[in-house]
Amino acid sequence: MTTPTTTHPRARAAVRAFIHPLLLATIAFGGTTGLGVVWARTQIAATASRKLVQEKRLAQAERTLAELATLLTAEQSVPTLQRRNAEWRLGLLPPGEPQVVRVAAADEQRYAGRRTPGLFADLVLAVPPAAPVAFSGRLAANSRAR
Repeated sequence: MTTPTTTHPRARAAVRAFIHPLLLATIAFGGTTGLGVVWARTQIAATASRKLVQEKRLAQAERTLAELATLLTAEQSVPTLQRRNAEWRLGLLPPGEPQVVRVAAADEQRYAGRRTPGLFADLVLAVPPAAPVAFSGRLAANSRAR
């Protein structure tokens, strides 16, 4: 006869057989989830590191581009061109007024808008576009004979 405080060995075995697989599944799921979280954080850190490297490279490229733009602007100035003409004995004459084409700011924006549509969509032009200027195509004659 069984007492009320004791349980049948088969009942305990059935409960134990149910609890062990559930406990193992819970531990396995928790471990897998933990490994997944660690892997995801590692990937986030690696991506952030690559992003910082790319940002540094981009900043360096922008600095180099700004330096080159400054050098080009300095080399294209009128006094520098006149000095180079004299140093290298090129004998070039300054351009005459028919050779010079003046471009208004509105034309610059219009040409930039052709290349990248929608760039100046929100911009309202204060000055209407100027009429096209015909280029004469003539070059100044060299005054010195070689």
